Amino acid sequence: MACIYNEKVKRSMKPLLLLLALLGVSLMLVSYFGKSLGLSSDMEMAIDLVLTLVFLLAGYNVYSMSSEVYRYSLIADDFLIHKISGGNNKLLEKMKLSDIKALEATKNRREVLRNLKNNYSGNLTKPGYYCEYRSNGKNRTFRFNPSACMINKINNSRLHY
Repeated sequence: MACIYNEKVKRSMKPLLLLLALLGVSLMLVSYFGKSLGLSSDMEMAIDLVLTLVFLLAGYNVYSMSSEVYRYSLIADDFLIHKISGGNNKLLEKMKLSDIKALEATKNRREVLRNLKNNYSGNLTKPGYYCEYRSNGKNRTFRFNPSACMINKINNSRLHY
């Protein structure tokens, strides 16, 4: 029984913009307190240039992260996760449905922070799912944010394979 199903999840900009705004305010406070310490004008300018550069680099990072799209694909007994950023399409995870050991909904925010390295969801604030599977003799875990339809298709397909 072959099943082909795809869905895309775009990263949400709201949390990223909030973090960027907090970074900007904190950098302005550092600049203000640096000036109140009575530093020379050359030192103040150097500090301001470094802080502006940090803010611009963070802004570029937020912009590039906001253009990321994750594609979850279910093809026969394979589950694939791709990251699409600009024109690049990168395969992040590929597993057999029979290798999936657990597929659980996240319960609280502490669980979300458990595995930020392998987070393939569009938004950290929305509830998602953890998937644990066996690959090359090791257990691997990742978090993703599929639709209810995708979860149903994965669970139904796992019964058949």
